[in-house]
Amino acid sequence: MYTMLSFFTPAADSGLEEIVGLINIKNKHQPAQFWIQESPMERALSFIIYILLWIFVLFNINNRFHTNHKLSMIIGFITGIIILIIYDFISNSVISLGLDQKTKKYTAMNFGKQYIVLNDKNKLDFKGSNGLIISTKNYEKMLKEKSIDTVSLQQFRDNQYEKTLGSKDQEYPLWGYDYGNLLLLSGSYLFITIITSCIVSSHHNKKIFKMQLPFAVASGLFSVASMSIWFKNHSYTEQTIFLRLKAKLFILAFSFAITTIAVPFFFS
Repeated sequence: MYTMLSFFTPAADSGLEEIVGLINIKNKHQPAQFWIQESPMERALSFIIYILLWIFVLFNINNRFHTNHKLSMIIGFITGIIILIIYDFISNSVISLGLDQKTKKYTAMNFGKQYIVLNDKNKLDFKGSNGLIISTKNYEKMLKEKSIDTVSLQQFRDNQYEKTLGSKDQEYPLWGYDYGNLLLLSGSYLFITIITSCIVSSHHNKKIFKMQLPFAVASGLFSVASMSIWFKNHSYTEQTIFLRLKAKLFILAFSFAITTIAVPFFFS
């Protein structure tokens, strides 16, 4: 038996025994949200796109408005990069610690390694539980012996997503829509706050307003306009990738919002 703890540790070189989660196919309450890990190329591309979009926005703003408040732009850019790094780390590079009740040793579980048990040939005893956690060594041994038939949670959901708008066995199959709506709502509040800041500034100094407005518009573009776009997703994987993209665009929008707020403090 394993006890899962509520803190995180880096996945790489943890030196701990790895464990995997096995979920009974009869279980009606699978994990509601599941982040699919990105490849190194996808992770690097996120930062490249962030930098390119910043360059594109600054190029157009400087050409049209001739702004000259570099410190506020640096603060906004760095803030966004830091948040993007934290988001990337949490999504791709952390594992949960588990405590083996028999050996009293810590184990490492990457929640990307969760499997639906299609047929265990009576080798596992779920005893009405939602699932089991076993060591990776034992899991691989059972696969080699062909005493268990499993499919990854991601593949299981992909195969039935289009028919069920998610998974009939998930606790809440439309979680992605709620997550997207939450991002849109957060973006709306962010944009309202930034525009209010611009209005207040305009009553004191028109030049400050002129410098703030382009960044406020850029923030609104990525926090509201981009969040309002929906595409048909044919699989759970597509939905997850698309929602992660929205989250990163929201981070980009937040960086422009920080720049907008910082302008009055460094205006001269």
